[in-house]
Amino acid sequence: MATFRAVPMRAPSSRQSAPANSVSRTKGWKKELQETIDEIETCGEFAVKKQYSQYANPGIQIGEDLVALPLSPAQVPLIREASRQAPFGRGEETLVDTSVRNTWELDISKFKLTNPAWDTFVKNVLQDVSSSLGTSNVTTELYKLLLYEKGSFFKPHKDSEKAPGMIATLSICLPSRYQGGEVHLSHTGTNRVFDTSQNIFDISGLAWYSDVTHEVKPIEEGHRLVLIYNIIQKGDGAASAGFFRSQGQKLHNAISQLNLPSPPRKRLLYRLDHKYSQASLRIDHLKGRDRAVGQALQDACTKNGWYLFLCNLTRRVSDDDYDSDDDEDKGPPLAIDTIATCDAEIFASEIELDVKDVLGTNPWRSLDADSESGGEFTGNEGAPIEYRYHNSVSRASQAKLF
Repeated sequence: MATFRAVPMRAPSSRQSAPANSVSRTKGWKKELQETIDEIETCGEFAVKKQYSQYANPGIQIGEDLVALPLSPAQVPLIREASRQAPFGRGEETLVDTSVRNTWELDISKFKLTNPAWDTFVKNVLQDVSSSLGTSNVTTELYKLLLYEKGSFFKPHKDSEKAPGMIATLSICLPSRYQGGEVHLSHTGTNRVFDTSQNIFDISGLAWYSDVTHEVKPIEEGHRLVLIYNIIQKGDGAASAGFFRSQGQKLHNAISQLNLPSPPRKRLLYRLDHKYSQASLRIDHLKGRDRAVGQALQDACTKNGWYLFLCNLTRRVSDDDYDSDDDEDKGPPLAIDTIATCDAEIFASEIELDVKDVLGTNPWRSLDADSESGGEFTGNEGAPIEYRYHNSVSRASQAKLF
């Protein structure tokens, strides 16, 4: 769970006078501040599909043989014989279970892409999908070649972060004849379905953020061949200042009202749309709307003398605790696992919080748990403990650090 935490650079002076309307403002300050942040517009989709009728042939070479496209059934044994049954992750474990994932995969050591023009085509695809996702300053890293045959599928899962700075996955579906295999994606109550089987002569590029839940439905006929790339954030992918000027001004005004001699709360949290591992806990790795929120908060906090932090936060609830969830000011405590600066420097850990520190009503009341003791499925290998997701929020503090 990622958290914004803001702490003032300097404590307000005791001689500082409160605004004339401070009493009326403090009464509904949490709701007002939450609504102000909620109004910040998204800068991208969580998943996107692009289709291409003109493209370069990747020139897939396995051993001494080249794979022709569209893929013919006669060449499927060449791919399958070089492949292994694709694994998946559950918590820290790497498992092979065809009742969860039934797919063949080739590691990049088992094949080559020999056409130099393919790299240029992939860069064009990346430009298209990153524009829709709201990312910039990103690159791709080839990861795997996947072969789906009749009956192949992958149950709902999230992608593990397979490289430092990985924020999303790019799936390039190569020309072949098949039916089924639709990709179902969901995030924060929104669903997408991408069908890549409609034209056997086209290439489809699908991209989604790493924490998006997705599923590959069973292949009914034929074979689906897919190149998988990691999308890597290279550094600061900030949008222009003008993009955030209008939506950031209202947030700046709202935060300035909290600079009172006796602040209503000493720390604040705002829950983000996406979930982040400790490795990606930095402001230039935020995704979609979270990036717009993060940059607007960073700007407003700086102007008002506050620090901004990113945090991983966990809330553990037992069966006996659920009765208390009906009250936003009650229930099991929250715990910050890690606090980091916006540049990913670990600052502190293991800090207990109160649900009153969260902006708005209890955001966990209507949510299902992210994981149980066994963990959730992830793509490919099991992720180390620091890569396991929980939730994402933003946090602010005024008078003192903890």
